Parts: sequence; structure tokens; C-alpha cells
Amino acid sequence: MAKSNIHHGGQLNFQAGPLVWIDCEMTGLNPKHDKILEIAVIITNGNLDPVDDGIEYVIKRDKLILDKYALFHFQCSFTSTHIAKHG
Repeated sequence: MAKSNIHHGGQLNFQAGPLVWIDCEMTGLNPKHDKILEIAVIITNGNLDPVDDGIEYVIKRDKLILDKYALFHFQCSFTSTHIAKHG
């Protein structure tokens, strides 16, 4: 039987090895139509301590795409505010 790198409590430990965290900022939630605007990556060890500074890339997009992004976030913000006030 292979030795597990997770101790008996089911939690990660240092020997569990690196974890890669990827965060993408997009113009919307539909990957078929929406575009990635920014990507950030950081690597941590099993204790979730960063092992380096990570990277972050901003992707240049046309104004039309950025305007769509602004509208999407306005609509999300408006909907959340409306629901919070009016239920």
C-alpha cells in the first residue's frame, strides 16, 4: 500500500506537496463567449505557505470587451443590492 502524504485527520501536511492556485478574472461566467482579463497563480506547500511570489498577468483587451465587462459587473452589483434591500 502506498504511503499517504495526508496525516490521519485528513488534513494536508507539508509532505503533501505543492498546491497550485489559479485565479481568473473574466468578463462573465460563460467560457464560450466571455474572455479572460487577468490570470494569477501562486504555489503553496501542504501547509498553505506560499513557496514563491506567484505571478499575475493582465491581458490586453479591446474597449468593446472591457465595456461588456463593466456592464456585467454593474448588473451583478445592482442585482445584489436590490435583493439585499427588497428581498
